Amino acid sequence: MSHPLGLYIHVPFCQHKCGYCDFNSWAEEDSQVIQQWIDCITEQIAFWGPYLKKDKRVFDSVFFGGGTPNILKNDQLQLVFTALQKHFSFTSKCEWSIEANPEFINKTQIDFLNSSPVNRLSIGIQSFQNKQLQRLERKADRLQNQKALGLVSESWEGDFSFDLMYALPEQNVEALLEDLELAMDFPADHISLYQLTLTTLKSQNWQQGDEKTRLQMHNLAEEFLAQEGYAKYEVSNFCKANKESQHNLKYWQLQPFLALGPGARGLLPWQANASDLRPSRFGVHQNQPNSFNLWKEGATKLSYEFDKFLRPRSHSDHVKELLMMNMRLKSGVALNRLSALGIQVDEIILDYQALGYLRREPGRFALSQRAEVILDTLILQIFDRLQPQLQKGALDSSLYDPIFA
Repeated sequence: MSHPLGLYIHVPFCQHKCGYCDFNSWAEEDSQVIQQWIDCITEQIAFWGPYLKKDKRVFDSVFFGGGTPNILKNDQLQLVFTALQKHFSFTSKCEWSIEANPEFINKTQIDFLNSSPVNRLSIGIQSFQNKQLQRLERKADRLQNQKALGLVSESWEGDFSFDLMYALPEQNVEALLEDLELAMDFPADHISLYQLTLTTLKSQNWQQGDEKTRLQMHNLAEEFLAQEGYAKYEVSNFCKANKESQHNLKYWQLQPFLALGPGARGLLPWQANASDLRPSRFGVHQNQPNSFNLWKEGATKLSYEFDKFLRPRSHSDHVKELLMMNMRLKSGVALNRLSALGIQVDEIILDYQALGYLRREPGRFALSQRAEVILDTLILQIFDRLQPQLQKGALDSSLYDPIFA
């Protein structure tokens, strides 16, 4: 039985490009451009349909990300839903998520989504502090954030999640605590709490608290949310019982997913050409151009789709990405998945366990709480120590990951 796939649909349009955002998204009000996206995304769906059905592949998660997907009108979204249901197959319990900004949430939209396949909303709140929202260049203020969450709480029939951020400019622990307390007015199933990263030109002059303050915020949030019944299952994600984001778990567990839309990046289980799909030992990266015009020009052409967008992954790529993603999870990394790839980490675990950065559990290892704030540095150190095994693995054709084979 083939492993179910996830599906990512990239909607790149926003009302405004926020100052901290380095995603592939842009402000767009031209209805003709949005219609071009709809025409192309539905063509791309139709292109992939026969290959997926031939391989008997089904989807168990769908995620509309952005950009701001709920900037689309209801009839525009319906065109995409219809194309998906016509050309793709989905499991009976498939999770359908859509990202939404509060300024576009209204009763008409919620009623439409209640009647659609969507069963999970992911809402971009970021903060309840007007000063911070203005600095971040968010279009919704505190009152609009609260109004949108209140409407969702009352009228939405599925699950919902919302995002908050910490380590904002000039933010202190008390301000973060106020945001967390305000968030508890709304019975979300899931909360994502991200540390602001200053990666854009607009954000590089913003002043964050020092490392000690950021760690204090990180620990405070985790303790507060645990007391409110939210279990931490990934470095930045918390949920009520059994309410994890199934689609995002595919990323962190390094499972296959198809991505459609400009700049969308997928991870596929097979090589492909004009006539068939062939299993790949370590999967295939699907990297589409960020440029809307380039994507529009070639995304649905058979030869261009396969020849330009798909790149086989090496043993080293796969092991590194597996560690980078799995180590974000509270459950950590399964040792048998690494051993199938010819990787042994017992000595590394012992060394970092002694330093208080890793914890060993039956059949797996995971980060300690204190290691979460130095995750990037720690992973680079582990990669360096694994280099001899990666070089050896590159020459061993018997190694493979069963999920991608």
